[in-house]
Amino acid sequence: MRPFLLTGLISTILFTPLFPKDLFEIYDLTFTGKLLFYHVEDLNHDNLSDIIVLASTENQQPEEKRIFVFFQTEQGFSGVPDQTFKLDEQIILFDLGDVVGDFRKEFVFFAGQGLFYYPLSDSGFVLEPIKLLNADSMFLLGNNHVSSRWDFVADLNGDHIDEILIPKITACNIYFRNRVTEEWLLQEIPLAVESKASGFYEPRFSVGNKASVDYSTPYIFFEDFNSDGRRDLMAVYTGSLVIFLQDENGFFSKKKQRVALKPAEIWQGAKIRRTRISDKSSRIYLMKIRDLNQDGIIDAVYIRVSTKESVVNPKTQVEVHYGRRRAARGESNSIYFSREPDQVIEPGGTQLVLDIVDLNHDQKIDLIIPVVKVGLMNIINMLLTRRVEIQAETYLMNSSGRYNEKPDIKIKLVVKFTYRGGATAPVYEVADFNGDGHLDIMSSLEEKKLVFFWGSEQNVLNKTIGSRFNVFLPQDGDLVKAIELNGDNKSDVIINYGEDNAVHMNLRKTLRILLAK
Repeated sequence: MRPFLLTGLISTILFTPLFPKDLFEIYDLTFTGKLLFYHVEDLNHDNLSDIIVLASTENQQPEEKRIFVFFQTEQGFSGVPDQTFKLDEQIILFDLGDVVGDFRKEFVFFAGQGLFYYPLSDSGFVLEPIKLLNADSMFLLGNNHVSSRWDFVADLNGDHIDEILIPKITACNIYFRNRVTEEWLLQEIPLAVESKASGFYEPRFSVGNKASVDYSTPYIFFEDFNSDGRRDLMAVYTGSLVIFLQDENGFFSKKKQRVALKPAEIWQGAKIRRTRISDKSSRIYLMKIRDLNQDGIIDAVYIRVSTKESVVNPKTQVEVHYGRRRAARGESNSIYFSREPDQVIEPGGTQLVLDIVDLNHDQKIDLIIPVVKVGLMNIINMLLTRRVEIQAETYLMNSSGRYNEKPDIKIKLVVKFTYRGGATAPVYEVADFNGDGHLDIMSSLEEKKLVFFWGSEQNVLNKTIGSRFNVFLPQDGDLVKAIELNGDNKSDVIINYGEDNAVHMNLRKTLRILLAK
């Protein structure tokens, strides 16, 4: 049994809503097979995001993977894919990026000893691979059962030209394209992979002696480390942050700086870590590295989850470590974090999720923490009534660059949910859905209705439902995502109904797009 699975905000307070037709227009994108993932990107440089779906064949051996391409036009999306093609078995990892300088996105992939691409035409990708680079990388062998996208083609240094990042075992290659000559310039930096090795041998029972090693890149992101206005390359390893500064020419330093981090697991992107009855532990997760208070120094946010005291009522805390400068020998801008957190935020219940955003446009980062008071009696009551009270606690960073002990805003909400087994979670997304420049909260009312809590300059977040939109939703609200698709500064919605959908089986092979009006 999982003691809590809800990860969103829903209110049943009645408020005069907009009519459904005033919010979104619905487009259903259909495909065949089992959905593995989808990706959103403007492929043809028309300022409209297109959608690529990767799906695997069902009940077929050997299994095949297919790409479905849906182009967006001024009229929206067509219900059927504009292009479908089989993913070649030699493809190890792929990405979409401009590697030929035509402002379109090519289908770029690792295969064997090199990097290849499919060019993009007006009707879709031209499926004749062109070799781009003889790239030595850690991606030497593919896996017929797994094929995925990884973000390795992107504008890394802000010059509006896509670079290519290729990890090797002991270093990392970055290829920079010259806009005039279209030639690639290689820079190697000492960014090594992480490894985990193990051996297997038991003379009495083993058929032989075997050893294995897993290689993986560290967590890579780009943030201004030294307050010079340029994004630097940062990598999170176990217990340390490694930084490569960007210079005035857009390249990255071959000399790395290292900042110690306290031992912690790294949060892998889920909204919430599911807790099981068998868990009895205290774990700490590194959640975010970012300059929270705009003092020019990066900060670190951790989440501590403890089920030692009570498995059915986990104790959660947010721990904030503010970065500090010290004059070290030969390094006048050395950054460090104290061993103990500078601030500990203890929400008034079990934390469900943490959003780290600027709510009031003061360039300082605020926190939204929905919490629920679990407890055994609350769980029983929740299962009987299908209702649970959630309190959204908002902590606004004050003028001194700190968070108050108590939340600045509390919104009492009532969640109604349907439970049929499997993952159960309401929708919970924070974005600007009406284009007024303020962040809003989108959540759900059971599986039939989206609800919106509008942000405003006066109230930051309003406590009552501002609008509703009738649409069938998956039981697992994590499958509903907010993303801006058509350049109108209004967030749109993508709904994936998942393989566990037992009510509307046909929707398993449908992506439902809600384009904001």
